[in-house]
Amino acid sequence: MLQLNNKGFTLVEVLLVVAILSVLALIMVLTVGGLIKQNNIDNFNNLKNSIISAAKMHVSENRYSLGISCHDGNPTFNVTLRELVDEGSLSENVIDPRDKENIDLDNNYVMVTYDCDIKEFSYEIDGNLNWESEDIE
Repeated sequence: MLQLNNKGFTLVEVLLVVAILSVLALIMVLTVGGLIKQNNIDNFNNLKNSIISAAKMHVSENRYSLGISCHDGNPTFNVTLRELVDEGSLSENVIDPRDKENIDLDNNYVMVTYDCDIKEFSYEIDGNLNWESEDIE
């Protein structure tokens, strides 16, 4: 009588394992992609917070030399990122986490407004860059 050697896997078993591994790989790719996007959003928001903090420090250290006066309403002035780098509040290489490019230090700034009624500064980043974190891929 002829004995068969049953030590291998059937085609159905191999295809089932390949299908399961493909589904697991797809889930991992989608999860890692979402994590990378969220990490870029967090990095971008951290960059914006660092720039705002540097501008607050700049205003605090130079408050009297800025010539803020409430005679003509609420004064507004711009602090360029170049000024913040030159005084050491920001590093020389400010990198946009969205595209990993250097940010133009001369054309991006923090717009500082002093509200004379409540005696408080407000800060907003502006310039030639889109500073909204929704545009991160």
